[in-house]
Amino acid sequence: MQIILLKIVLVLSILTSLSNAQCMNKKLNVENTIRTAILCEPLNLISSMPLVLVYHGRGGSAKGMFGTALHKEWPEALVLYMDGLKGNPAPYDPKGKRAGWQINTGDMGDRDLRFSDAVLKVLFNNYKIDIKKIFVVGHSNGSSFGALLWATSGEMFKGFAFSAAQAGTLIGQVKSNNVFMAMGRKDNLIKFDRQKMSIKYAINRFDMTLVKDIKKSVKLYKDKNGKKLLSYIHDGGHIWPKEQTKDIVIFFKSLD
Repeated sequence: MQIILLKIVLVLSILTSLSNAQCMNKKLNVENTIRTAILCEPLNLISSMPLVLVYHGRGGSAKGMFGTALHKEWPEALVLYMDGLKGNPAPYDPKGKRAGWQINTGDMGDRDLRFSDAVLKVLFNNYKIDIKKIFVVGHSNGSSFGALLWATSGEMFKGFAFSAAQAGTLIGQVKSNNVFMAMGRKDNLIKFDRQKMSIKYAINRFDMTLVKDIKKSVKLYKDKNGKKLLSYIHDGGHIWPKEQTKDIVIFFKSLD
């Protein structure tokens, strides 16, 4: 991803202690818009840390995604839970009254792509990050934005994890990458059959073959270059199952 040169002001002060000593609230001024996030550092800062960028669903928050405890499941990684903004309409939020993320290039002046660019610039300047281990995690609308990152700058990321929404037809525009696709059979917001099509799109687009049935409704596919697709189907609705956090981290770690 080409880092967009922005006037960036990083507020380094810890605003609130968040139940875990190494986690802190952060603010970032991106082109005169204050963006917020929760940053979780490893207790022992080391060189070449993995980085995980986390995006909530529409109407959610960084604090809500903090509850997935990705930073606890992967304590060696630098994990950033990011806050979206209001103003971007969607079919089930036509006036954009709920915080969320852009899903198309050009939406809202690419404010969220610029936010992500700015975040990466700041983190690269302040931490020793393994540039070969940068990951994206999204839930619902955050997954849709993650898919946009795959389409616009997929080469920067080692892998993606999408929960309760998938890349859909954007898969036709991207290069093969490692992706975790989680979806619920009882999802009434983004229908299961619609999400499941993304598995089929990816298998066909990247000529993937089934490698292993890991457990019930969890299947691992690979393409000829070793890129992995893990499909994770659960019996719930538009949710983040508790066990999903561990499965995502296991998947990301398997990409070494």
